[in-house]
Amino acid sequence: MAVVFASTAIGEDGENGDRSNLDIIASHEALIRAVAAVQPNLIVVLANSDAVVMPWLNHCKGVLETFFAGQGMGRAVANILFGHANPCGKLTVTVPNTLEETPRLAALSGRRFKTCLCRRDLCGLSLL
Repeated sequence: MAVVFASTAIGEDGENGDRSNLDIIASHEALIRAVAAVQPNLIVVLANSDAVVMPWLNHCKGVLETFFAGQGMGRAVANILFGHANPCGKLTVTVPNTLEETPRLAALSGRRFKTCLCRRDLCGLSLL
């Protein structure tokens, strides 16, 4: 069995940024594909802030989504991988198979947004 830890780049999204795609780091995806080519019993542990596309999903036995779990992530992942804990629960996001399954993102391509903090009744994103 092989376990690969993969992620999105820390700081590319959140309060002060927006992701331009739903991919994990390119070198992490390449590592997943390389390991899957020689080890069919592959588990991928994801550490990311939001949904990611997983074109490599059919090449691994399982995926453990941790999001950005913090300092307790190592122990939690170990407990799950060794069968001491059950990773049950529901995701807080919908995970698309491809970027094309997110029409809202595609429709807004190239537009600039800013966070509106000026009025209580206007919150979230507004077009510049």
